[in-house]
Amino acid sequence: MNDDHNETPRPLHRSSSGPPPRSGEDRGRLRHRTVGAPAPTVKRARYMRKNMTLPEVLLWQQIKGKKPKFRKQYPIGDYVVDFACTAARLLVEIDGKAHDMGDNPQRDIARQQLLEAKGWSVLRIPASEVLADPSAIAEGLLRKVSDQ
Repeated sequence: MNDDHNETPRPLHRSSSGPPPRSGEDRGRLRHRTVGAPAPTVKRARYMRKNMTLPEVLLWQQIKGKKPKFRKQYPIGDYVVDFACTAARLLVEIDGKAHDMGDNPQRDIARQQLLEAKGWSVLRIPASEVLADPSAIAEGLLRKVSDQ
């Protein structure tokens, strides 16, 4: 005999004031539950999704909703990459002029080596190429990931 009907129903939400926590903001949780990124990196990725550069917006308009799926401003560890295709393990970085200044080239190389050591392929595309022809860049990206 099953006495499940005698148990009190569980509430749908916590009995605390306010809404339930957003993903990655659970009490005591140090890392995002799906990508393993620290909470500050997830927060930075959310901000960057809302404040994308023009080349990022133009490319996103071309690849959004296509298969295989790309994610924008994707957090990985302590980094946020411009676009990621998790199915193909491909990361796409749109490099503007700031990537050529100061010690940024060395930091980009170190970051790329770390991401490649984690099993990702990294594709760097100059922002000027995206601005010149975003649809051609998008077609090339989609062709690259569908060939893998």
